[in-house]
Amino acid sequence: MDDLASKSSTPVANAVPPPQKTATNKRPESPENVTITAETGPSPTNKHETRTCKPDDTPLWRMILEGVVVAVGIYVAFIYSRQLTQMIESNRISREAFLTSQRPFITIGRKDGVLADFLMPDDPHNGAAIVIYFQNNGHLPAKFNWGLTTDIAVVMPSADIPPIKATHPFGRMTRTRSKKNGSINYSTGAVMLGGDAMYVGDAASIPADTIDKLKHRGQTIMINGAFEYCDALGNYSCREFNLYYQEFPIRRFSLMDDRTCFPGIGVPRTEAKDPDVEEISPCDESMR
Repeated sequence: MDDLASKSSTPVANAVPPPQKTATNKRPESPENVTITAETGPSPTNKHETRTCKPDDTPLWRMILEGVVVAVGIYVAFIYSRQLTQMIESNRISREAFLTSQRPFITIGRKDGVLADFLMPDDPHNGAAIVIYFQNNGHLPAKFNWGLTTDIAVVMPSADIPPIKATHPFGRMTRTRSKKNGSINYSTGAVMLGGDAMYVGDAASIPADTIDKLKHRGQTIMINGAFEYCDALGNYSCREFNLYYQEFPIRRFSLMDDRTCFPGIGVPRTEAKDPDVEEISPCDESMR
């Protein structure tokens, strides 16, 4: 009996112990009347910090060297600028010298010295003509215009040989510009005369028998005219000329006078001019 009692009081090794509360099973209790206090440091006070700049330790020789380099650079830039300016000016002078040497130079008469001539028809019943020759002695073309300033005069005219009417009167080249829209208008009648080229101008048409009478009687005729031209640089030239023909002993046209044009010669005279149009140089100066 005592053995049974002792056995019953002895704990069983394989007995399952009662469940224990773990941390996972514990629920946090909601705090009551909890006060949260923020921990803040003391407010910073205004502090004025004084900083001392470190003295420049660049050696004197280096500063002098840098100054010399800057001065040399400025001097070299100045020299290059002068050289560029001189080069541009030299190119301009060379260009103008070239154009001057090649520019047109128009004179009256052919290269063989013939100034004007009578052109006789194959059929004597047809009209004859008096022509004047102009020669461009330059190598560049020119804008050319010419004409007679008066009718052809016959010295000691007679009833059967009256003054000869000019077929090509002279009128100066004009160029006008509109003040409203800037448009430019050119006068008609000018031609382009190429370099080393000759121009034949028809001065008058007369009957062939009239020329025979002039030659037979030895009468002198006088031709007064003018010509003008513009070159590629926009330079303008105008010349007046006087020719005369004498049958014996010359039997050719000769030059009596060649001079600069009088300012008013060949200029059209109008009573009223358009106030919205202005007259400008007859030559294009854009290439200057």
